[in-house]
This record gives sequence, C-alpha cells and structure tokens, in this order.
Amino acid sequence: MMRWLALVVALVAAMEARFGCPDEPVELIVRGDDMGWSHETNLACVKAYREGIVTSVSVMVPGLYFDEAVTLCKATPGLAAGLHITLWDSDPTRPVLPYEEIPSLATPYGFFHLSRADFDGARPTLADVEKEVRAQIAKARGSGLHFVYLDCHNMGTQKGLRPDIRELYMRIAKEERLLISTHEGEAPLEIEPIRWFRPLVSDAFPRFVEGSVFIEEQRNLFFQKLTQLKPGLWLLVAHPGLYAPAHAREMHEMILAPETRRIIKERGIRLVSYQDIWYRKYGQP
Repeated sequence: MMRWLALVVALVAAMEARFGCPDEPVELIVRGDDMGWSHETNLACVKAYREGIVTSVSVMVPGLYFDEAVTLCKATPGLAAGLHITLWDSDPTRPVLPYEEIPSLATPYGFFHLSRADFDGARPTLADVEKEVRAQIAKARGSGLHFVYLDCHNMGTQKGLRPDIRELYMRIAKEERLLISTHEGEAPLEIEPIRWFRPLVSDAFPRFVEGSVFIEEQRNLFFQKLTQLKPGLWLLVAHPGLYAPAHAREMHEMILAPETRRIIKERGIRLVSYQDIWYRKYGQP
C-alpha cells in the first residue's frame, strides 16, 4: 500500500512539474511599448486595450506625444501605465534635463544619442543616468497619472544592464514603489516587486522585432504557444501600431485577432495588468 501511495505522489509531482499546479491559474500581462513616441502609437495602444488584449502600456516620458499619452491614459482608466525609461532613441529626442546637467547622456545639441552603441560609447556616468531617470519619474508623477512600473528594457547597455545601472533601477523602484518590467530574452531584475513572475518573461512567444514581417508561420506559432501556456504569470511584449507595416501587422494578427480572444476564453487565461500586480504588492494607491 505504501509503495502504491509513493508512486501516486511521485506521479502527481511529476505532472505538476510539467504542467504546473492544477489550482494555479494561467495569467497573462500584455505590455504595449513606446506610448508617447508618436500620435499613431498612442492611438494604437488605446485601441489595443479597448479592442484587443493589451493590459499595460510603457510611456516614454521624453516622447513628443507624452502629454497626449497621459490624456488618453486618464480617459482609459483600466489601462495600466508604466514609465518607459528613455536614455537613447533612434529618433532625435531631448532628455527631460538640459545637456549641461547630463553631458554624458546627450550630445552638445541637446539630444539623446541615437543608438545603444552610441550610448555605450559615450560611457554615461551613473550620476547623469540617475539624474535623468529621476527627472523622468518626477515629470511622470507631475502629470497626475498613476504610474505603477519601470520599463527599463534596453536602457542600460547593448549587451545587458550595466551592473551599476541595474542596481540604480532596483533602488529607485523600491523608493518609488514601482514594479520593474524588462523585455523578452533579458534577465529579470530579481527584486521583491517581481518575484511572483513565474516565469517573468515567456520564451514561448516568437520575437517581434521592429522591421520584421509577421508571416503566417509566426501567426500560427503564436496561437499554438498561447494554447500551450502553463499555469503561472506570463508577460507578452507587443508594439501596437496602425500604419507602420510591421507593427500594424502584429497588431492585427496578434492583439486584435478573434482567434486570440477565442483561445484566451477557452483556456480560461486571465488577462491581468501591472496595476493588478501593483495592488497585490502595495494595496490601493
């Protein structure tokens, strides 16, 4: 009898290890990137929330359309907002602070460097990074919109977060009562606000890099992997768009696709936002 009991226990443990605890739900955060970068992106992010599966958006505070993004988010209270830390940009973008205050982060013309490689080559000081990050947070807080997380993907070095910048993000997040979100394929920042991510980032989804074409094979793979999600909390990163070919295709095929909604409903997948996770950690604001 004891041997049979031991076999049953071992079998249950093996099944849980493979498929997850049966009582644990499948939860999915869908994060829209780059809100505040353009008028199109702002409209697409709101549409992706209202008509699709996006639950959270990362807002670029130095973006030219930041004020519009804030207005739209305030008019869409269920859409959770995070700060997309911006330390370089492929389009000419001005930091929140003037060049004189952060000379290692910007060019003498007052703009951020245009690539991660240029950012790395300038070897920005930690003091300049901290001043600009805190200025972006202050501007975001001053808008009156409730921000709940820091999105710091790609904003450290080309090969990953510089250890000192990594520690800075961790410290600021704790001070500001913010969660931290990174990007697909990047190592998680192992600090208290994100320990419940299991896994933090799903490697089950295809990568949608800017300029790529969403081909039929990728579309089918997305549906397949969405169907196979195991219990736990998952993060999917998307770039909503209306006109830019790659982003618009991704928007239509992944975020707004009826098949996506059907799978989520049939699987009982819970769409959650960073606001939901923030409440679990900090309670009501």
